Amino acid sequence: MSKFVLLAAVVICSVLVVPSFVRAEEEMTTAVAKPISVGLLIGFGTDLGDEFNPWGLGFGIQGGYNLERLYLGARFAYHIGSSFESGDVGGTVEASVSLWEFSAELGYDFPFEEKLTFRPSLLVGIATVVTSSDAPLFGESVSGSDVNLLLSPGASLLYDINPDIFIGGDVRLPFVAGGGTMFGFVIYANGGLHF
Repeated sequence: MSKFVLLAAVVICSVLVVPSFVRAEEEMTTAVAKPISVGLLIGFGTDLGDEFNPWGLGFGIQGGYNLERLYLGARFAYHIGSSFESGDVGGTVEASVSLWEFSAELGYDFPFEEKLTFRPSLLVGIATVVTSSDAPLFGESVSGSDVNLLLSPGASLLYDINPDIFIGGDVRLPFVAGGGTMFGFVIYANGGLHF
């Protein structure tokens, strides 16, 4: 009985999913006719540890090139981060932290239906964490930046409004290694143009 149910599930999935991939494969040839894409990003991120949040609200740009289904791209994003206060015997210290990242992106496109594309990808690049604090005990401000390695696996879901314009969403799990290790969760809305 279980073999029959499994066989029926495979047949049903084949009937429903395979035609979608065939239609999507036909559409892919149209999309590759305009292999260059440029877009804007806006999103929000949070630190998954118990540290300060260097992500917060973020803005960015991205661009890339499709070699059939293989996607090669680059992106720049700036995150406003957060600020916090810490009090001790010497008084209250106000500090803020923000982050900018520049990375290369390698992805692979899985087209669904006619205009929808699922793209898992990996970002590899640098993340610069910028900190500043006001130390009233010494009467001066202290600021600095730290450049770190960035690895950020994630995925995008893209919808082609027409052959020239796309919109979508992007989810990332950034890992920043350097002076201190940080793990984050970032979600973006994006949109742009195909050329």
